[in-house]
Amino acid sequence: QPCHVFGICKEVKNNLFFLDERTVIFPSGKHCIRYHMDQRWTEFITASKKKKGIQALALSPNRRYLAVSESDIWGSIAIFDLKDKNCSMTQVLEGRDFDVQEFICMSFNVKSNYLLGQAGEPTWTLFCWEWSKKELLYSIKTMENGLISQVSFNPQDHREICVTGTEAFKLFEFKDNSITMTKSFKLENEDALCHTWMSRDCVIAGTEAGNLLMFKSKQPHRLERPCERKTETDDSSLSLTEEVTAIQRYSKGFACSAGPGLVCLYNKSDQNDTYIKTVEIIISVDPNSYQPLQKIATMCISPADDMLAITTDRGQLFHISTEILPMLCESTKPQFEYLYHALHSDNITGLSICTMKPLIATCSSDCTIHIWNYKTSILVQREEFDDKPLCVSIHPNGQSILVGFSTEICLMNLLCDNMRIVQSFKMYNCTECVFNHDGNMFVAISKNMIHVYNIRTRKKQDLSGHTNQVQSVKWCSDDHHLVSCGLDGVVYLWNLLTGNYEIRKETNLIIADMTLSTVTGNVFVVDRFSVKEICDGKANEQASDGVTYTAISMTHLGETIYIGTATGTVRVIKHPFEKDKTWEEHQGHSGPITKV
Repeated sequence: QPCHVFGICKEVKNNLFFLDERTVIFPSGKHCIRYHMDQRWTEFITASKKKKGIQALALSPNRRYLAVSESDIWGSIAIFDLKDKNCSMTQVLEGRDFDVQEFICMSFNVKSNYLLGQAGEPTWTLFCWEWSKKELLYSIKTMENGLISQVSFNPQDHREICVTGTEAFKLFEFKDNSITMTKSFKLENEDALCHTWMSRDCVIAGTEAGNLLMFKSKQPHRLERPCERKTETDDSSLSLTEEVTAIQRYSKGFACSAGPGLVCLYNKSDQNDTYIKTVEIIISVDPNSYQPLQKIATMCISPADDMLAITTDRGQLFHISTEILPMLCESTKPQFEYLYHALHSDNITGLSICTMKPLIATCSSDCTIHIWNYKTSILVQREEFDDKPLCVSIHPNGQSILVGFSTEICLMNLLCDNMRIVQSFKMYNCTECVFNHDGNMFVAISKNMIHVYNIRTRKKQDLSGHTNQVQSVKWCSDDHHLVSCGLDGVVYLWNLLTGNYEIRKETNLIIADMTLSTVTGNVFVVDRFSVKEICDGKANEQASDGVTYTAISMTHLGETIYIGTATGTVRVIKHPFEKDKTWEEHQGHSGPITKV
């Protein structure tokens, strides 16, 4: 079973909720994660194994039920009981019953017994269920041309529904067993991206043009703009408006995003029936960082209004205590802090595990390297670079790392506050680098060439033989031999003392990855649909059931093989292979696994 996770699905709609004052829920891979901020424990709520991935979430107002929209050939909504010890799935609403491929957003009513599900294109049909009975109460087409951003119940009257989207703000009412649109406002040249109910007859919407629109008693009013930034020419016609992408009601008023990296708090005015901006909260930006400002994706507030939390379009989670805001505002502009850790915001391109310490090194297309402690489940170190790291290998003693960039390989010492380059080796587009067991040498891959470096002497040895991209290379236990495999389907055993290969095995495979048995020395490779054991020039195969294999690893005792797949699952296969195709399968990621 999974025990911890480092990451969030940033594409999921409404991807953060407070379950209580110190526990949050967010999606990661094909799971929903229940995470305690103080005690740092993690619980996994597993969604459907047969679906492609999570698309949207909704938490009931009583914080007991979690609705999870999942996409596939047909969309579906699974509802989980969070009060149940095992967070059991209590109901599933199937899109195939209504020819719906996806539900893009959802909402519970205040009593948590009704659920709205907004279908995506081409139908744009809104459904309302009494979900515990799986009974459809009504459905209606909400959009002809455009997109829907949010749907919600009136918190004081479940018969009234608000829908916002492309140039539209609409109100619907369910009456006499039918639903009709009671009000529709055409928003000229701006889309309503989010909204929140302030009272029975008041809704505030945020727009793509950076405006706040208050619809009270079904009449529109404009509030003070959250933010407007001017260009250097100070020409008002060139002013840069900032999207209001998220909005959240709280006891004193509401909080909303005000463009990238900024959240504004509004309090209700005592003089008139309007709202005044009182506080600006920022996401701090490293002046040396090349990362763009982060858009606010989701916003939520704890049950007692003590904590405001947000997620961003770069997959980060932040929070701030609302209790300290009055004190901070007098001296300095308040800043969000990480709720979880600084997480990767793009594809993870490399992963390496330390043999002597409980450390994992990862690198990503977001130009960062992270060092994680997998026992304490915390981020130990993070460093950002000007160039994208393509691969990483952590030294056996855990005190240094190798990083492959587009023009060089860098050996870095892991210091308390940074990663310092101590040696660099000229090489273009290194896609894989691996320390040997002693840590005094490393091997690096560049296209179809293999290069072996001695760190102490800086001597280099070139191994040529592959005619296509080398996919993987592994050190044998004696550190005098290497095994490599490539897209040419050839597996080599190299002798570093002679610089030549001892064994060359041709296959008709498109090899994705390879591992070695430390017990027998046999080579295990995965191609698209099978795993093969190569022993004495012969191949013993165990085929897949059609799922594409992408990565492979093996335990030190050689009894168990772990295989990553294109669907994000990890398959556990016992070795020696059995005649029947048997394996355990564990759900993890929502995309292809790149490294095991």
